[in-house]
Amino acid sequence: MAEQKTINRAKLLFMQQLKYNESQAHRTLQKQAMDQKVSLAEMAGLVIKASGSK
Repeated sequence: MAEQKTINRAKLLFMQQLKYNESQAHRTLQKQAMDQKVSLAEMAGLVIKASGSK
């Protein structure tokens, strides 16, 4: 449950900042996670941290 909230928050950041739709935001998050060899939830946490959000 907490992981899904983190993922959704990261997708929302992509949607707000990059004007992506939900599908584009999810795919971008997935691709970044695969490229860096981390889980989707870990990548989402990194995106949130990098944005300066809590």
